[in-house]
Amino acid sequence: MEVTKFYQFPLQWDMYPTDRDLIREALIRVDAAIQTGAGGGTGAASQVVYDGLEAEPGEDVAEALDKLILRTDTFEIAMNATGGANTGEVLWVFNVTRPFSLPATLAGSHGTVFPLVPLDMVIRIEKGATLLGTINIVSSVLTFDFPDEQSFVEGETIVLTSNDATTFRSVSVTLLADHLD
Repeated sequence: MEVTKFYQFPLQWDMYPTDRDLIREALIRVDAAIQTGAGGGTGAASQVVYDGLEAEPGEDVAEALDKLILRTDTFEIAMNATGGANTGEVLWVFNVTRPFSLPATLAGSHGTVFPLVPLDMVIRIEKGATLLGTINIVSSVLTFDFPDEQSFVEGETIVLTSNDATTFRSVSVTLLADHLD
């Protein structure tokens, strides 16, 4: 069996969004060429060795490409608020510059709370002024209530607003989003 090697190279997907689609297309073409035996590959038996985190030695080319393509299709939106909040205070605004969606339940998203005392708080997640869901903090444990997938287009905003007046050291949230092509 012939092994095709892919070497790690620095791809900063979010820094070069136009390159993302070109790279995805190139990887799909590489896979198609290997699967058909072009360029000396041995068809379906070809495997890839990738010197990085995305693929493991001996992994099937299609599986490795799926992992790389998944990496190009997701990104993180991070926010942090410190010191506390007043009722109705805007804690953070994200201006949308390219289309993406947030999944129902905010699957893959995470948050961390550093309270001064045990913290109970609700943070509204809004699209403009429309409530989409909440970030609930009960006894300093953070959970998401986000019932439906939501899509965003250029020019829209995600706004996080405090429902409660409270003090805290820090509340950090990272939302996992999906690029929309």
